[in-house]
Amino acid sequence: MITTTEDTIVGFWRERGFVPLLKYKTDGIHCWDIDVPEDHPDLKHPDYVSLLVQEKMSFPSIVRRRLQVPVYAVKSGGHYAMIDQPDVGRAVPMSRSKHLLQFALTNPGTGVCPNIVPLKDAKDVQSVLQRMQQSGAQGVVCFVTSDIAETIEIDEAIRSLGELLH
Repeated sequence: MITTTEDTIVGFWRERGFVPLLKYKTDGIHCWDIDVPEDHPDLKHPDYVSLLVQEKMSFPSIVRRRLQVPVYAVKSGGHYAMIDQPDVGRAVPMSRSKHLLQFALTNPGTGVCPNIVPLKDAKDVQSVLQRMQQSGAQGVVCFVTSDIAETIEIDEAIRSLGELLH
């Protein structure tokens, strides 16, 4: 299965008869799943490899859109919170939607929701992520829809936001 946000990759596989499935659209980003067999020879095609390189190079712009202000974070006991994320470790929960964070992080047993605060400046977002990295965070969990969260390595998030600030 290929997951991509690049229309050029969608077009590449569509030309080869694969039907892309729109996973979601938010923040101006379309995310597609394309069911391509792992041994398909075109996975090594030079044009496809070139498209993968372009996708990798455009990833910082996706991160900046995911974390564009206002973005919401979680505070607990006066400190920004982290959650355990499988395959990543400690991660900072964030979303461009306060309601998505409330939905995702409200304890179903007690109905208690943590304190959700807005970050209204890009420098504040980067500063929070740098502090959380120093506290052991390895990723940022971006709640994108009510059933989809994306995890971004915290180094990549900080670096991508830094590109915006310069």
